[in-house]
Amino acid sequence: MSWSSRDAPRVTPQVRRIAGSLSVLGLVVSAPAPAQPVPRLEVDIRALASENPLLVTGSDRGAALVEVSARPGVTFTTPTGSTFDLGAEISNRRYSRRYGNFVTGSVDAAANYRDSEYLSIGASAGFARELAVDLLTSSVESATDPTSIRTSYVGRASVTWHPDQYTWVLPEISAEKFSFTRTGLLGDTRAVTASLAYRRRTSERTTLGVRAGSIFSNTERLSDTSTQFLYATIAQRLDAHWRASGELGVERNSARTEDLLGIGIDQPARTLLSGRAELCREAPGPVICVAGSLNSEVSGLGGLQRRAVGSASYRTALGERTSIDLAAEYQRTVMQGSVFPAFDAIRATATVERSLSSDLTVAATLQYLRRRLIEGTRVGALFAGLQLTFTPSLR
Repeated sequence: MSWSSRDAPRVTPQVRRIAGSLSVLGLVVSAPAPAQPVPRLEVDIRALASENPLLVTGSDRGAALVEVSARPGVTFTTPTGSTFDLGAEISNRRYSRRYGNFVTGSVDAAANYRDSEYLSIGASAGFARELAVDLLTSSVESATDPTSIRTSYVGRASVTWHPDQYTWVLPEISAEKFSFTRTGLLGDTRAVTASLAYRRRTSERTTLGVRAGSIFSNTERLSDTSTQFLYATIAQRLDAHWRASGELGVERNSARTEDLLGIGIDQPARTLLSGRAELCREAPGPVICVAGSLNSEVSGLGGLQRRAVGSASYRTALGERTSIDLAAEYQRTVMQGSVFPAFDAIRATATVERSLSSDLTVAATLQYLRRRLIEGTRVGALFAGLQLTFTPSLR
């Protein structure tokens, strides 16, 4: 979510686009009854030190950073259950040496209009500029060039229809655009996804369904491509604390011509196995979640990527005011039919958090990041630091 102050973009047109999106979303939740606003604000300052904070090659790459962030927001809720949420984040990150200063930012809005217990309509829009190293396990682009800057626009609209108390029908359409600066490796990507899901509760604890749809995408170095998918889905409540969900099916990727770092490759159409799974334990007690997924995504490198992701998280209280968070994420990406090796990235984090008062929290963090370079070597770094978070009561 970052851009360099030395290469800062003009933000006025972007702000206008977001403002336009927010005005449209506001219409979605308009209702005769007055909405009740709930404002919020979170301010934090963190200091970290690392032997290689941007995971670049070479020697003498260590630096410390200080980042100040503010996250204001407001949620409106009507008596009928419709909601509108608007949130933003702005941060200023300064490195002690070599890397300079980065300003980070995002704006997100989400609306849900509840017509009745049988029908609701949702819409959301978001804008962000991000430093790729902060997204290391989110995409192949981040692992390829973690010093690049990603600008993203995302929009989504959906309908949730309950024909009866056991059935859900969920049409959805979304669009996203990613562009990159400060890099010669990555090109802009666009994707539009349309899907239709059907779910039915077959017992008190089990919901089964099917989800189908299409993804239409392109990049600057890839001919337009499409992917059709069909999944069987399941959501299972195992007991009072544990739940599981997943989907398994196939996707069909169209034939295309890819330009991978200047190498033109004709790719045939392929039918591949895809899916995801998640197992979670909910509070009270330890909160645990393990998840994994396998699918195809368009890449800013100029091709369609086969991406496998695994993650695990654990949170528990160590006392009345202290908690510990452990999290790990792994991503492995293969460019289909290319001569390049698989890319992978790892993020592992341990955080101990203590509440000093009702509105002040301090946290100590230890983090490890690692990525694989195009030539196959790996670069890793350890991070350690402290964060102080202030959450004032606004009501």
